[in-house]
Amino acid sequence: PALMDRDGRLELAPNLGWRDSPIAALLQAEFDVPVHVDNDSKAAALAERLFGAGRGLDDFVCVAGHSGVGCGLFLGGRPYRGAEGFAGEFGHIALVPGGRTCGCGKRGCLEAYASEPAILAQAAERGRPLDDLWAAADAARAGDPVVLGLLEEVGGRLGLALSYLVNLTNPQAVILGGNLCVVAPFIRPAIDRALAEHALAPLRRHLSVAISPFGADAVPMGGVALALEGFLAAP
Repeated sequence: PALMDRDGRLELAPNLGWRDSPIAALLQAEFDVPVHVDNDSKAAALAERLFGAGRGLDDFVCVAGHSGVGCGLFLGGRPYRGAEGFAGEFGHIALVPGGRTCGCGKRGCLEAYASEPAILAQAAERGRPLDDLWAAADAARAGDPVVLGLLEEVGGRLGLALSYLVNLTNPQAVILGGNLCVVAPFIRPAIDRALAEHALAPLRRHLSVAISPFGADAVPMGGVALALEGFLAAP
């Protein structure tokens, strides 16, 4: 879960406290096998493209939530990485000026509201301490109004941020993966409402919002996809 450059160097991982680390070279020196390294959400998007909800799609956005909230972009049938390889830092869209402190050190980022640690922190602040998102989903299914209200807020913020991506990139689909899948039934209605309110009608006319078939395993499946792609690309 980090900013990874095109050479496999980790520039910044706010949620791990890591900076400027040659991850690919370190792993290559440790293991006598080829090493392929990428950002977790970009890897998850690759898995969706190869054998998930993105099969057959040339333009889609894959949003994966774990310790943070990341995004993999497939545009024109290819992963979009940006000039240095850092594109897709979806979790650091500033939604609430002067809001909650994010792990990156800035305030008001989406990640400070919609990542698993942020959701659990907000639940505890509202008198509902929870161990993980599975516990949050259980509480929501049991009808806990505090947890249901919190998850609706999270869905609204995610939907607003997604509307920015939809308006910018005009994807065929938005795919929700990682631990966001655990609470998807409780955040999805608010996501849909926010997209309807903020995304331009022509851009959402044929837009689908899908839940990853890999569920919480979207990122590990991304690791499988990275290895497979690297193997197939080898001379």
